Amino acid sequence: LSWAYGLAATCVLAVPFWGQWSYERALAAARAGDGVAVRGFLWRAVKAAPSFPLYPVLLSDRLTVGKDLGGAEAEGILRQARHALDQAPGVAALWLSVAESALRQHGRSELAVEGWRRACLLDGLDGAAAALRLARGEPDARKAAGFLARALLAEPRYVALFDRGGYETVFPAALALIEGLEAVE
Repeated sequence: LSWAYGLAATCVLAVPFWGQWSYERALAAARAGDGVAVRGFLWRAVKAAPSFPLYPVLLSDRLTVGKDLGGAEAEGILRQARHALDQAPGVAALWLSVAESALRQHGRSELAVEGWRRACLLDGLDGAAAALRLARGEPDARKAAGFLARALLAEPRYVALFDRGGYETVFPAALALIEGLEAVE
């Protein structure tokens, strides 16, 4: 009877370890510059541990719609990545990654904006990357200035970007918001 328990425990524990092993192989393939192998190993990791948030998010970022898979498959992976984010709602870096992937790989701007907003809210001290993306895409100039001010407060070196990149119109308003804060010199 003890061998049956041992066999059952081995089978139950083998699946997550297979996902971890596949992920580690994907990292090694990435270091070697083999993008095809990276995607293959990430597919295996997702299949082995679909509820672990990192694997579908990374796979979503690595796939190119039309080249690696069709639209329906891409939507499935993006849905799986979005579901994975629900399992890790407090991880700003994952939200930022899915937002970038949604826009770049899948052309889904509504999911990108949702991801940037969530990353910005989750990472109050270092949400500069998400805040910059929100500032660029926000049609309301007042809100865009608020996002830009938040990015500048988190990372003042972003000032170097503002002579280009589409921030020229909201930059003075963002500086005025920052200057109006009492705690900022």
